[in-house]
Amino acid sequence: MTTPTAYYFRIAGLYVKIIFLPSQRNSVSLIPSFQPFACKEVADSDLFFQIDVDDNLRPVPKDQRSLIRDFDTGNGNIIVYQLTDGGYQYVIKDINGYSCALLITNKNFVHCHCALNGNYDIEHTIPRSLSFDDSLANKTICEADFNRNKKKDLYPTQLKGVSYKDIPDVYKVIEENK
Repeated sequence: MTTPTAYYFRIAGLYVKIIFLPSQRNSVSLIPSFQPFACKEVADSDLFFQIDVDDNLRPVPKDQRSLIRDFDTGNGNIIVYQLTDGGYQYVIKDINGYSCALLITNKNFVHCHCALNGNYDIEHTIPRSLSFDDSLANKTICEADFNRNKKKDLYPTQLKGVSYKDIPDVYKVIEENK
């Protein structure tokens, strides 16, 4: 994806626009349950809500936000800030305290920007770009940095000098979920 791609949905009679900015990780494939609600493009004035998914989104500087509350959801934390322009910033963290998502919205919540920042990828053991195999049998959980910066489009047997011991957190997740 080299240019932003906009998708339109009509949900409960309301129009929603989701724009995915260029990314190797995020696309409309993240929201397959929205597909039945897909519709033709509508005018921005008819939108109930727009969200831009942008991997490069960064938190608003500390001097431009004030903490409203840090909510423990039992499955992580959601930290809510009020911004000096009246908008809001949400930082969503997993149970280990890692940032999973950042959401920044204007004051009336009609235009949001979102970064999805998970620490783990579902990666293709045999690279999909080489095998075209997108089956569950060809997918594993993998630490994101390892997948994106070391493994990339390599077969596991092509990884020289890289041990799976380099990613102990993945072992911990696997052990905890047996």
